[in-house]
Amino acid sequence: MLLAETPRHLLLVSIGALAASAFLMTRPHSPPAAIAQSVEGYQRMEVLSATPLGNEYAVRVGDADKALTMYVGSSEGLAISLHLQGEKYQRPLSMELMDSTLRELGATLDRVQIDSIRDRAYIGSIHVRGHNPIDARPSDAVALAMIHGAPIYVADEVVAAAAH
Repeated sequence: MLLAETPRHLLLVSIGALAASAFLMTRPHSPPAAIAQSVEGYQRMEVLSATPLGNEYAVRVGDADKALTMYVGSSEGLAISLHLQGEKYQRPLSMELMDSTLRELGATLDRVQIDSIRDRAYIGSIHVRGHNPIDARPSDAVALAMIHGAPIYVADEVVAAAAH
């Protein structure tokens, strides 16, 4: 359908949605208050790099002594890579939508975790203050943590099995 053929009410709804998205994307993000400083059985790590490899990215998460590599989808890898470079995509990515939703609901993302390895896949969780942990793909969780400014924790058993 051409823009000229679009009913007026649909145009107004679309313009309103675009304005709301622009408002959410331009608001300053403040870091979460009182972030968990340590989690028993876990090590705090940072995203070290995100390297494109065809239709996926190799994302390295680690600290000064060790790192593990996750192979993630292109959209998660792009979000992580852009954040590492201090850049933004021209339109909101899924992780930015999740971050905006959390903020608008008044929720605080305390941390994300990489909890285990099952069938050669990492298993993760998102921890929102005052709520039960939410199962998540670590790629989504890590991208969300970077955008939100929340720490990333990796289970000791995952570090022992996968870090190099």
